[in-house]
Amino acid sequence: ALELDSCCQVCHRLVMESLLAQGQPEHAIKQFERCSAVLQRELGVEPSIELLRVHQMALLKL
Repeated sequence: ALELDSCCQVCHRLVMESLLAQGQPEHAIKQFERCSAVLQRELGVEPSIELLRVHQMALLKL
């Protein structure tokens, strides 16, 4: 899905949640950083509250 729409915040969130479930918070953080960069570059927007919440969860698991 991300190949079709790199700005899909729901898709990024699901990837991040999957990475967290697999015990890979560092990869979830990298996914968030990629998502943030794409959103800023393509749409000029910040990540959603939901994405920020999952990012915070990943930071707490480091």
